[in-house]
Parts: sequence; C-alpha cells; structure tokens
Amino acid sequence: MQLTPLKPLFTALNWLAFIGWSYVLYNFLVTATDKSSSNNSSQVVDRVTPIITGLEGICCVEVLRITVGDLPGNLLLGSILHAIRFTTLFAIIPRIPSEHWTGPVILAGWAVTEVSRYPMYMFPTNDMCRSVRMVVPLVTFPVVSFSEAAGISFYSLVCAGMFCN
Repeated sequence: MQLTPLKPLFTALNWLAFIGWSYVLYNFLVTATDKSSSNNSSQVVDRVTPIITGLEGICCVEVLRITVGDLPGNLLLGSILHAIRFTTLFAIIPRIPSEHWTGPVILAGWAVTEVSRYPMYMFPTNDMCRSVRMVVPLVTFPVVSFSEAAGISFYSLVCAGMFCN
C-alpha cells in the first residue's frame, strides 16, 4: 500500500461519508420509532436517495483507490457490490411501489453497514472499529441481499407482468 499525497482529502471524504450515512440511518430510525410523524418510509426513501447517490460516489472513489493499490480491499467484491447498489438505487427502487417494504429495508441496511465500516478507516489502529466492521456485515448483508432479491422479484413477477398498472 502506498502513501498518497491526497491523504487529507481521503480522510475528509471518510468523515463526510460517515456523517452522510449516519444522517441516512437517523432518518430511517426516526421514521421507524415515531409513528405520529407525518414522514413515512417512502418519503424517507425519496429524501435520502440523492444523498445516497453522492455517498455511493465516495464508495466508487474507494474502489478506484483499491484498483491503484492505495487502499487495501477486495477489488472484485467492491466493484460488484457497488454495481449492485447503483442498479438497485436507479433501476429497482424507483420501479417498485413506494409502500413496498424493500426500499426502506435495503437503504437502511446499507446505512447500518456503512456507519459500521467508516470508523475503521478513520481510526485504522483501533481494533474495536475493525472488529465491528467485520461483524456487522455478517448480519446486514444477508438481510439486504434478501431484500434486494425480493425487490427485483416483486418488480419482475408482479409489476412488469400483468398485475401492476
């Protein structure tokens, strides 16, 4: 791994991404816990989608850093993961009915995963941050993967067929 002269920029991007994903997660938690709120989960999805698009852009910068050897990581996994996320964000979530459960579960799951991941980059010598980053995806990846599959299945089998208007 090389030391880069852009390290301060990448540190700032890590903090920005951590704050952004925390904001996304906060929006879903407030909606989930406040039943008197006028916000529902579909409104939260609409509100946070542009933010998530920018945050995924930061993730793409990280994949590029992995490509050039500036950041350790699995290039194949990172490339596939973020390709799936962009596909889900732009091709699946907009096409399923807003009241369907998959959109909020997917985006909230991404937020939990990312909020647990960025502290490892911000505090690379902290073993607790590394442990949390390694354990949380063991829970979030299966839940989110199932939700992504359910969303695409719902769209493919119901909405793209004769059952949706």
